[in-house]
Amino acid sequence: MSDMATGMQLVSTPEEFQNFFVAAAGVSDALIGLLFVATSIAPERTVEVRAAAVTQETAAGAYILLGNVLILALGALIPGLSFGALVVGMSISALLGTMRYAAISLKTEPKVELGFGGPSDASAPLRW
Repeated sequence: MSDMATGMQLVSTPEEFQNFFVAAAGVSDALIGLLFVATSIAPERTVEVRAAAVTQETAAGAYILLGNVLILALGALIPGLSFGALVVGMSISALLGTMRYAAISLKTEPKVELGFGGPSDASAPLRW
C-alpha cells in the first residue's frame, strides 16, 4: 500500500503474524484482568498511598507493560496501519513513563540497601 501524496510506502504487519498478535492481545488482556483483580483485593497493600513505593511502582509497571503489549498487538491487527510508526510512538511513551517512575523512585526512596554484610554474612537476607 502506498501513499500517493507523499510517495511513502506504508508497511503493514505481515499476514503470517496475525495469529501471533491475536494471541498476544488475548494473553495481555487476560493478564491485565488478573492484575486488576489482584490489586482490587488488597488495594491498601498495592496501589493506595500508604502502600510501599516499590509495590506501587511494580503494580504500575506491570499495568504499563501489559497495556503496551495490548496496544501494540491490537495496532498490528489494524489493516493498513504502519506498524513501525506505532512501535516508535509506543517506545517513546514507554521511555517517558520509565523516566517518570525513575524520578519518583529516586525521590521517595533515595537509598536501597541490599543487606550484604560481607563474606562472613552469607546467610543474611536481602532487604529491599
